[in-house]
Amino acid sequence: EAYYSRGNAYYEAGNFVNAGRDFSQTIALNRNFKDAYYKRGLAKTALGLNEEAIKDFRFAAKLGHQESQNLLRKKKLDW
Repeated sequence: EAYYSRGNAYYEAGNFVNAGRDFSQTIALNRNFKDAYYKRGLAKTALGLNEEAIKDFRFAAKLGHQESQNLLRKKKLDW
């Protein structure tokens, strides 16, 4: 969870590259950390990596992440 916390701090500071790296490290340590997929998706969106972001949102949605499911519904995308 240390990587996740640092990723959140990077994200809040607008450092989306480092945030994405820390969220990726979090996922490497725990493949079912749905919040990390969602936050990595937000970081990728901020970097203009929309296709990659959608993949993260879909994975988080499959794990039951409500905000990801809502975001995908809003965009009329399935998961």
